[in-house]
Amino acid sequence: MAPERVLHGFNDKLPIEEAYGWSKEKILDFMDDVAINPQRYEIQDDQRPAIERLVREIRDLCPPDGSSYKQEGLEPDQMTKRILNKDWNPSSRSSKFLLNPFVYKHVPFTGLFDLVGAFLSIKTAPVRATPNNFYIPLMGMYEQWCRNFHDNSPKMVQCTWISHREAKCQFFLGASCAGYRTGPQPTGSWDMVVRNGRWDLIYDGAMRQRGYKMYKCPQTQAGSKVWFGNCAETIPLVVLLR
Repeated sequence: MAPERVLHGFNDKLPIEEAYGWSKEKILDFMDDVAINPQRYEIQDDQRPAIERLVREIRDLCPPDGSSYKQEGLEPDQMTKRILNKDWNPSSRSSKFLLNPFVYKHVPFTGLFDLVGAFLSIKTAPVRATPNNFYIPLMGMYEQWCRNFHDNSPKMVQCTWISHREAKCQFFLGASCAGYRTGPQPTGSWDMVVRNGRWDLIYDGAMRQRGYKMYKCPQTQAGSKVWFGNCAETIPLVVLLR
């Protein structure tokens, strides 16, 4: 039996199998074209400002010289949006940085890889999309794109989709927590600030009532070493279920 043909994304203009091998420059050129010419991809023109900002944030976080990646006084360079903590004291347990989120779809984003996932989730899935002919190949392409941006890429990527009868499916791509650095310059508790930023996305009233913590929840009690909120499905579920 012949394998299924892999569908294209973005109004049939993103050839997933070919785009798997795109360079970082070609990926960014494609993103720019979507932002400048949304009508080519059957994207409503009123979405254009948000997409333009999204692509700009991705470019700014790109190594080696993106304006958010490389900032004087905010060393070490990294793919996470941050500002200087004015109360930073190297001898204390505080963090050198605070998160400086970019809000997209009412969700605060701070990391490059999550922003790339958000970009790839702009459109609904093609008609007849299945795990084998679209979602799994798209995840593979997304993972490779992350590697093209930097070797310090996520350990896991994930895709969540919601099926609708007689309608195209909504989906969202996400990645495990990655892209931040804690050295060689001292940064204090910066790693915990980044991790807590992810945890805060899901820490709602139900979580508080059950007494869950980022490091103490059914997931970790079952033996998982991934703290709650740091996994790849966090942002897709937050976006799709809000």
